[in-house]
Amino acid sequence: MQSTFEFVHGGKTSIKIDNGYLMISRKGFLNKAQGLKDEKGIKIDSITNIQLKKPGIMTGGSIKFGVIGNKDTLLTPGGTEILFSKKEMELALELKKTIETYLKNNTNGA
Repeated sequence: MQSTFEFVHGGKTSIKIDNGYLMISRKGFLNKAQGLKDEKGIKIDSITNIQLKKPGIMTGGSIKFGVIGNKDTLLTPGGTEILFSKKEMELALELKKTIETYLKNNTNGA
């Protein structure tokens, strides 16, 4: 399974799902201002939860992946967080569903 998701409004972030990995590539000022930069690879099987914060009237949304062994907290932005705008809400929901489907189909009752 290979999929690509491009978030350009909340922060220039490209997500590629391929061979069981979620590759997050970041560019742009907003990502750097939030401390989110460069590229990060996450083994999808290590994702324990997905938190989706819907965008508000004056705020953007975010999707954050809980990963085994990750030490990110609410006070420190982590490499597993993706920022998006209200216009990209459907794309964020599609990304969440894609990962949840992958996890469901690749978990052997463990």
